[in-house]
Amino acid sequence: MLKLLDRGIELSNLLKSNVFVYFIEFDSWPQTHSNTDKKIVPYNGSIFDIRDAYSKVFPELANEELNDKRKKTNQHNKLFKINYHLNLIPDMNINSDNPLI
Repeated sequence: MLKLLDRGIELSNLLKSNVFVYFIEFDSWPQTHSNTDKKIVPYNGSIFDIRDAYSKVFPELANEELNDKRKKTNQHNKLFKINYHLNLIPDMNINSDNPLI
């Protein structure tokens, strides 16, 4: 991929496409929340284990949700749909003979 950039080839549409970025949705992950902040967080585990890793990926939100469930304070807050996206570009192997990056 760096070779393509060095040659002046435009890659912005490819990088924004669903080739490297996947929309993910798991039943065990919350689908709504009152927090509208956009979060970008690292995940260094296996992509096959991410389904069960919500509390590891978003520990502060997981704790906040647990407290909200206990207190039931979320009654009057407006809830917004959450979209989860997984970016696979950092997962490319740069040590292979033909790396993409």
